[in-house]
Amino acid sequence: MASTGRRILRGSGLSLLLLLSSMSALADEEWVYTLRPGDNLWDLTQRYLVSVRYWRPLQRLNRIADPLHMRPGSRLRMPKRWSRVREVGARVVGVQGQARIVTGGGTARPARKGDLVRRGDRLSTPDGSSLMLEFSDGTRLLLREGSDLEMQNLEGYGDGDVGQTGLNMSRGGVETRANPKKIPGTRFAITTPSALAAVRGTYFRLAVAEEGRRSRVEVIEGRVQVAGDRRSLPVTSGFGIVAG
Repeated sequence: MASTGRRILRGSGLSLLLLLSSMSALADEEWVYTLRPGDNLWDLTQRYLVSVRYWRPLQRLNRIADPLHMRPGSRLRMPKRWSRVREVGARVVGVQGQARIVTGGGTARPARKGDLVRRGDRLSTPDGSSLMLEFSDGTRLLLREGSDLEMQNLEGYGDGDVGQTGLNMSRGGVETRANPKKIPGTRFAITTPSALAAVRGTYFRLAVAEEGRRSRVEVIEGRVQVAGDRRSLPVTSGFGIVAG
């Protein structure tokens, strides 16, 4: 453990999972909505599911006694097969230098402010270049120089106000303020060769070094739960982790 203004935990040969929301074997089949004051099952079904007839199956799945009076803060499991799912994009809101976009079809072009980035696209920032993305939930990501980032999953539920974003970074670094509006149900994840960072409503930095063999995460605001190799510990703002 080192202390230089922030504390860094180092783990050799440890595959780390950084969480603010629970992750399970059903992660690809369900998403989770956190109830807010005034929510009821009927309105949520109309907003996010493909048919209002799913309100009773949703009630049974979540074992809800009174669908009109549910406790704020409770977590509601929402199967994707019942949900209105659509692909959303991320908008380029700032470019410096020679940042490039390679589409899923393999076409390369210079990145420009206003470009829409979609699933399967890859972003590259050579030395002296950087790029800022904004996602549908207000998340902003700064891709630093010397980085490669792939858009693996960009899903929105209902009208797109709730979404799941999955990115893959093979090298470089990012600075991310995820879900600043604290929209319930939204999940943002970045995978590297040596770590997975999945967060909701936090501000963090992530860097990949040594050709993917080492990843470093620094939590600036918020709190994450770190689990891996049969270990789990909370990480709060001002702390960080190096995974190898």
